Parts: sequence; structure tokens; C-alpha cells
Amino acid sequence: SAETLTNSGMVEANGGELDLTTELVTNNGTLQSINDGMLKLSSTTVSNNGTVSDDAGSTIDLVNTTIDGGAVTVAGKLVSTGASAVLGADLDNTGSIEVQSGTLDLAGGVSGGGHLTVDAGATLELGGADAETVTLEGGAGVITTMQLDSTSAAYIGTITVNATGSGTFDVEGQGSITTASGDGLDINVSGGT
Repeated sequence: SAETLTNSGMVEANGGELDLTTELVTNNGTLQSINDGMLKLSSTTVSNNGTVSDDAGSTIDLVNTTIDGGAVTVAGKLVSTGASAVLGADLDNTGSIEVQSGTLDLAGGVSGGGHLTVDAGATLELGGADAETVTLEGGAGVITTMQLDSTSAAYIGTITVNATGSGTFDVEGQGSITTASGDGLDINVSGGT
């Protein structure tokens, strides 16, 4: 059965790797990765009333993990594999987010203007965003997807998609994009379909 961790202070990966596996985490404080550390959350659910964050050079690694609520701040890197999600959280990305495989659902939206990358065959699902640039990395015989969900969180500004490599790229969904100038959605494809 799952273990339970209740954090009202600080739990951090400081220069090393901290693995939380099959945990039910209630975070009322801070979960963080600093000084080139890695916070790896595997098959874990975080009920987040606090902050999950990393600094430049550090990583948050989500493997079949859900972070629900609170604030998530990415100044370093957030990577995702399996079926992972950040739900109902204020996600500020000034670093980079990479969907390495499976699906990453950012249902609460994303701001900050950092990098978003979707590796070959993976899916990024967005539930709202400020102006963002997304790179879809292709691969022979695979479909790489970005899905814009229709939610209460708005898409504001230009969503730029750069599709690189081979394979098939799919940009789909019912999300509405509002921009004061320029296009709502720009798709640039070099190779692939």
C-alpha cells in the first residue's frame, strides 16, 4: 500500500537525488530541488497546498505522478514520463518542461515563457497558457501531439509550435486563443507531416 508523507516545512533534494515512490503526499510547505539536485516523484500523488519548485540546474522528474493544486515553479527542468499531470496549480515555467514519453496534462495552464518540449510519440495537454513556444520533436512512424483543452483557463498571446524531424505532428483541441496582435497559433514544420 502507499506510504503517506505530510510536509508542513521543507523537503528538498539539495545537490543529490531524492526519490518519493508510491507516496501519498500532503504538501503544506515546500517540496524542492536545489543546487543541481533531482526530486523524483514516481507513482505519487501530491495534494499541494504549498509549493513544488526547482532552481536553475535542478530537476523535478515526474513518473506517473499527479500534483494537484498549490504553486509549481520551474526555474530548472521538469521532465515527465508515463501518465503525469499538474492539476489546478499555478505553474510558472521560466526553465524548461520536457514530456519524454506518455502524456503530461498541464490542466491548470502554464505561464512564464519557458521552453516546452514534447519528445517523439509523446503528448502535451494544455489547459490554458500565456504566450508560449512548444517544440514537437518528431520520429519515424510516431505521432507527437499537443492538445489545447477547452477550459476556464485562457490562452492569451501567441502559441508557437515548432515541429522538427520526421513522423506526424498533431495539434488538436477546442481551446480558444486570444491575442492583442499577431496570430493566436503559429505552426512551423521542418520535415514530417
